[in-house]
Amino acid sequence: MSYIISKNKQYGFYEVENKPSESELGDYYAKKYFQTDADKLNKYKEKYSEQELNYINQKINNKYNFIEQNLGETKIKSFIDIGCGEGFALNFFLDKNIESLGVDFSDFGIKAHHPSIINNFRQGDIIRYVDKLIEEGKTYDLIWLDNVLEHVLDPESLMRKCSQLCSANGFIAIEVPNDFSKFQSFLLDEKLVDKKYWEITPDHLSYFSPESLNTLCEANGWNARGQMTDFPIELFLLNSNSNYSKDGATGKGAHQSRMMFEDYINKVNDTKQITKLFQTLLESGLGRQIIGLYQKK
Repeated sequence: MSYIISKNKQYGFYEVENKPSESELGDYYAKKYFQTDADKLNKYKEKYSEQELNYINQKINNKYNFIEQNLGETKIKSFIDIGCGEGFALNFFLDKNIESLGVDFSDFGIKAHHPSIINNFRQGDIIRYVDKLIEEGKTYDLIWLDNVLEHVLDPESLMRKCSQLCSANGFIAIEVPNDFSKFQSFLLDEKLVDKKYWEITPDHLSYFSPESLNTLCEANGWNARGQMTDFPIELFLLNSNSNYSKDGATGKGAHQSRMMFEDYINKVNDTKQITKLFQTLLESGLGRQIIGLYQKK
């Protein structure tokens, strides 16, 4: 099927016009990720190196420090990870003795990497499970939505549901790819890439900028409290020897460099300096991800 992507007139993010139905999307993910253990490994690694584990946990810690810098008087006593994947963030917050729950379609990732916290995990359709929690009157001080919003059929509806699921003065931390960015346009204009490599359909149904993510959230129950990004890995596309868009074999080296860079800055900078660096990069139109923090209105 050929998908048409256009700009959402109300919020300004790009989205698939001819979206699949809920059942079609469910079938697609069932076939892609959840048929057999071999298929599941397309999404989840069976084992990570020590360097990769360090990188994953550093990223979570940097996000946590960014959140702490913006909490004000709010204390995080309860946490939910909607789309918790392999359970790294869930495990991080449990280690801080915060009441925590993770929800995802598959239990494969969490069983492979964090089987000890399976009792804090619920398997099922994440949208329907959020509805169930709302019906039960459950609320959480911090909602973690990491690389989920770009996948769902109705981002507007999910943001409203999350507002209902959030406690008074609580927060949501959202991470989405930084797509249709000025830097990506520059790469196309300079013919450094020959395709819109960020268009991944039907996996990604929506494509956000820092501004459009803020607009969506502000209109659906949230106040923006700040944004940051991560390492600008797309800089490697400026060099023909490291352009992983044209030569996928160079991608491993780019990722290796990213992990080394983030390890370095975490060793030589304090938490506020790290946050400032990643905020400045995003303000300059760089960074592969958008990490936004929002407080319930």
